[in-house]
Amino acid sequence: MTRNFLKQLSAISLFAMVSILLIAPIAVVADEKKVTSIDEADTVLKIITFTQSFLWNVPEETEARKQHSTKLGETWIAGGEKILKIAKDPKEKTEGFQMILGGLHRLIYVDQLNAIEKNIPTESKHRITRDKLVEELKKDEQYAKIVANFEYYSKFASDEADELGTFFSLDKFNKFVERAKELSKVKAGSFKPTDPLLKAVNVALSAAAVAFDPELANKTIKEVTAYMNSDEFITSEEDKKAGLERLEGYALRIVGTSPEIYGKTIDDKDFDWAALRGKYVLVKFTASWCGPCKRELPGMRTAYEKYHDKGLEIVSVYVWDTLVATKKVIEDEKLSWLFISEELTEKAGLKPQGKKFAISGVPTLFLVDKIGKIILTDARGDALQQKLAELFKE
Repeated sequence: MTRNFLKQLSAISLFAMVSILLIAPIAVVADEKKVTSIDEADTVLKIITFTQSFLWNVPEETEARKQHSTKLGETWIAGGEKILKIAKDPKEKTEGFQMILGGLHRLIYVDQLNAIEKNIPTESKHRITRDKLVEELKKDEQYAKIVANFEYYSKFASDEADELGTFFSLDKFNKFVERAKELSKVKAGSFKPTDPLLKAVNVALSAAAVAFDPELANKTIKEVTAYMNSDEFITSEEDKKAGLERLEGYALRIVGTSPEIYGKTIDDKDFDWAALRGKYVLVKFTASWCGPCKRELPGMRTAYEKYHDKGLEIVSVYVWDTLVATKKVIEDEKLSWLFISEELTEKAGLKPQGKKFAISGVPTLFLVDKIGKIILTDARGDALQQKLAELFKE
C-alpha cells in the first residue's frame, strides 16, 4: 500500500474521529454550570479553535500538519482530564475518557507520520499509554461502549490499517481480516457489524496490494461476502444488503476489471463512455468542497497538458455535490476535461456512480487503459506521473 493510500485513509479516519469524539465533550465542558474556573473555559476555547481549523486543508507532509495534530491531541487530553476532575456522574466521566482517547489517537497519528518518514514501524509511547487505558476501561462495564467504539475506529480502522498501509505483509493482513470478523460480533458501540469487514476489504483494495496482487482483493471480497452470508454473521437485513452492495461496488474497481462509467454531464447530456475507447482514461471521484481533491489538481493539469494530445482523457465525477458548487469549482480552477454531475445523474433516474462503485471517500482515482481495463488504482501523485510517463514514453 502506498503513502498516498495512507493519506486518503488517514484523512477519512481523522474526519470521522472529529465528528464522533468531539461533539459530546464540548457540550459537557462548555456548559456554564460544569465549567468551574477560567482555566476550564480557556481549555474549551482552545479545543474549539483547533478543531475549526480543518486539517484536510493542511498537507500531511508539512510540519504544520504534525504541529497542529500534536497541539490538538494535547488539548483534548487536557480537556478530558479536566472533565474527569469536575464530572458529577458516570456519563460525564465517559465523555472525559472519550476526549483523552481522541487526544492519544492524534498523538499516535503524528508518531506514525514520523515513522513513515524514517521508513520504520511505529514505536509509540502514546500507543502504550492508550492501550493501558483501554485495558483499564474494559474492566468496568460502564465503559464498554467507549471501548467498543474505540477498538473499532482508533485501534483497528486507523492504527492497524495505517500500519498495513506502510508496512504490508500477507500474514499481518490475514490477521487483520480475522480481527474484522471478531469486531463484527461486538454489539456495543455505534458502528454496524459490517463496518470492520468493509474496512478489511478497503485495505485489500489499496494500491500496493492491488497493483502487485489483484487476486488478494478478489479473494478478500469473496471471503467477506461468504462470511456475511453465513449463519455466523448476525446483523439486520438492511445492514447486510447495504454491505453486500458495497462489496459489489468494490469488486468493480480492482486492477484488471473493466468498469463502465455512465451518467449526466454538467450540461445535462448523456455521458458517452464508449467514445473514450482507444484512450487512457483517468477517472476521479471528487467533490467541490474536498481539500485533498484540490491538492491533486496541479498534477492532473500537468498530466492533461502533457498527454491529452497523445491519448489521455480525464473524467471527474462529482459526488455528494450540488450542480451549482460543481460548476463553480470547475470555473474557478479553470478545468477543461470531462465532468459528470451526480445530482443530474440521480435526477435522470440513474444509479449514482459513487454508490455503484462503493466510493466512501474522495478523492478516489483509477486509471483505465485503451481497452477499458483498470491498470492503476489510487492513481495519484508520483505513482500516476510515473505510470503515465511509462505509457507515453516516446
